[in-house]
Amino acid sequence: MAKSKLISYQICIQIFFTVYSIVNSKVFANSSIEIKSLYGGDIPYEIVYADPKGTDTRAPGVYLLKNRGDSPLAIGGDVLGAGRNFNGILLQSTISSRGTNKQEALAVVDGKLTLFSNKTNPKNNKTKVVFGSKNTPLIDILNQKEIILSDPIESRDDISIFSSGYHQKIGEIILVSIRKTHQLGNGYTFAFRINSST
Repeated sequence: MAKSKLISYQICIQIFFTVYSIVNSKVFANSSIEIKSLYGGDIPYEIVYADPKGTDTRAPGVYLLKNRGDSPLAIGGDVLGAGRNFNGILLQSTISSRGTNKQEALAVVDGKLTLFSNKTNPKNNKTKVVFGSKNTPLIDILNQKEIILSDPIESRDDISIFSSGYHQKIGEIILVSIRKTHQLGNGYTFAFRINSST
């Protein structure tokens, strides 16, 4: 009887350490990279991404680096290309070079092209733009129909971005092409504008 209890305790201990190891590995399997602004040299963002060798305990996503040292989560989710040469940031808006205190950037988060800034708040959807979502559908200029991009962007090669640069009267025009096969073609191309007061 005593021997069976001892075996039961040993099994329970082994199960506990196995579960603890699994949970612990999931918690720590992330790394982070600071994103330096191309205009001014400060570091407005930090991206946390999945990395089996990482030691960062935070969930994947984009974090804002504040002057007082804290780093609140701006957008939760997996950032495409984080940890690669472009570190997940597809574009930093040139508006940031015009002396504004707002720094916009583009990234693919959970498969969706997302525009965010150092003012983005996860509790306020109006502080970010998810292109092709129900809140911000694309508009077909021929028939004015809304287009929802349901398929995720899975590769950096499937998206091209061009910036007009800053112009005083119109701000900055961003042209985006996403390669996705659909009934009418093999991709979507759209444009949007960022101005200094956005």
